[in-house]
Amino acid sequence: MMRKAIDDTNITLGSFPNKGVFTSLVVFIEKWNRIVDIMNGRDEYYSEVNGCSIQEELPTTLSWLTVWKQDHDQRVEDGINTIYNFFAPETWNCMQMLILSHVVVIEYWCIGKGMNVNPRVLNTDPVEHHFGNCRQMVGGSHAGLNVMGFDQEDTKSGLVKAANYNNVGNNKNANKVPTKKKQEPKKYKNRHACEGPRKKPKKL
Repeated sequence: MMRKAIDDTNITLGSFPNKGVFTSLVVFIEKWNRIVDIMNGRDEYYSEVNGCSIQEELPTTLSWLTVWKQDHDQRVEDGINTIYNFFAPETWNCMQMLILSHVVVIEYWCIGKGMNVNPRVLNTDPVEHHFGNCRQMVGGSHAGLNVMGFDQEDTKSGLVKAANYNNVGNNKNANKVPTKKKQEPKKYKNRHACEGPRKKPKKL
């Protein structure tokens, strides 16, 4: 929408005579939207097939952000910009760790072990479930919970995590993670399944 507004001569953006100053912001939004789509598994899960291409795409965006950071730092040193023309250090560190952690997950599980990973499960939900359950046990406060209680809530939050593993959210278009179907043993009347079918007696 912003890109269309920049290209449309009939639209003004505040008091800026040159709408082109927003072009870099639009590029950043497009790049980060792509990062969000990848990490939400919007189109596909991480796999051995697409792992290498995603591993290339994620660091490419990180490199673009790094160049922006370096240019910003130089402008601050030259007195052109202030320190507020870039992300806070905590935000920047989190962005780097987020991107690099997904690259490592793909390398270890997809490339190394040939497994498929739903990127939506690589979040803090288990921790949030755990502490949410812990607070509920003590009426919403952080006090009065013993070690046994923490262990019980840890188990509960783990079960919630397992139950929500296949939730797709906004990644409903993604390919499903293939799972092996459990083979049920063949059932034979009046016989144990391991014994197999009853053999007909041979005619003499």
